Amino acid sequence: MGIYDREYMREDFVSRHPERRQKVRAQQRRRRIWIGLLVGGVLVGLVGMVILQDRARRREKAELPRVKLERPESKAEALAMPRVHESKDPPIHLNTATMEELMTLPRVGPTLAERIMEGRPFDDVERLIKVQGIGEATLEVLRDHVTVE
Repeated sequence: MGIYDREYMREDFVSRHPERRQKVRAQQRRRRIWIGLLVGGVLVGLVGMVILQDRARRREKAELPRVKLERPESKAEALAMPRVHESKDPPIHLNTATMEELMTLPRVGPTLAERIMEGRPFDDVERLIKVQGIGEATLEVLRDHVTVE
């Protein structure tokens, strides 16, 4: 017996018992109202999400500054350009530097500076790799900024 057969039987039952007709119709109305509320809530939620995403996208665009990068025309010009991590300051001595001096290094904050101080003495710059939080990439950046001599 399928769903349509049951509906047919239900309608037949309701038509034979008029006192049940009002109850069935009230149930059907409540069901329609709940379905309408559910669909309306989903639509409101979707519209809200779209609006929030649009606002976030606009905010991101407004906050990002436009930077025009100069591209070198030749390889010689590219080699002559200053590098991001190039420093004019003399290298910092790892075994005698204060915490403030260590924090001036790129990618070094207070926690990493404290770990470097706890790992002293260093006999080679390569020993920095043993400090927790310093990997190959960080060591590569720090190599030009520190010394142990």
